Amino acid sequence: PIDCWLNGPLKQDLMRVSTERVLNRQGIFSYNYIDDMINKLEKSNDSIYSSLLWCYYVFQLWYETYIEELI
Repeated sequence: PIDCWLNGPLKQDLMRVSTERVLNRQGIFSYNYIDDMINKLEKSNDSIYSSLLWCYYVFQLWYETYIEELI
């Protein structure tokens, strides 16, 4: 169900924590890599993208809560 969540109700929030501005300021993740994975998630049934993006998304929420505000 993770791919359904990331392509559905969590899509807007995933995009919020994946903007080029946010990722460049963090200096942790490559914007191009994350953007590519999000695009592949939309077009593929391969669960590797949803698994990787889920880990990324949960990390971003943790980072936002405990390290610094993303936006």
